[in-house]
Amino acid sequence: MIGPLRRRHRRVTGALAVLVPLGFLAGLAGRNPPPPSPVPPALRGDVRPERPADLRTTLDFATLPVSAELWFGADATLRLRPGDDPRRPDVLVLWTPGDGAGDALPSDALLLGSLDGTAPRAFRLPAPAARGGGTLLLDALAHGELFDRAPLPRGDVP
Repeated sequence: MIGPLRRRHRRVTGALAVLVPLGFLAGLAGRNPPPPSPVPPALRGDVRPERPADLRTTLDFATLPVSAELWFGADATLRLRPGDDPRRPDVLVLWTPGDGAGDALPSDALLLGSLDGTAPRAFRLPAPAARGGGTLLLDALAHGELFDRAPLPRGDVP
């Protein structure tokens, strides 16, 4: 009585050992691709000014060198090019009209966008920053900390 049950169990287990992986592969092959996730314009950083920069400078971040190009005026733009990878995930660039002192995120800080590796990124500055001044903050979202800050240079409005 046990012999026939063992033989049946052996056959069913062998069949399942072949059919389950094949079913899994067929499911992977037949699934639809995930829909693209829309990126908010504030995080895209695809602003392209059409005239030469009003000011080219290097920002004084303590942890990473960043070259910056600024376009002042009604359509103020900031383009950042990190000289080195920040080696932190989800680095956000924020602007605050004050000096950004302290470890906490200031309540008046405005999100400009994200900084990804060493790729150059352009950000549209808020109206109060169009004249220059204020402070740029780098926030490590994954670590929940402001890890660097640099003053935004002032410039002459053309």
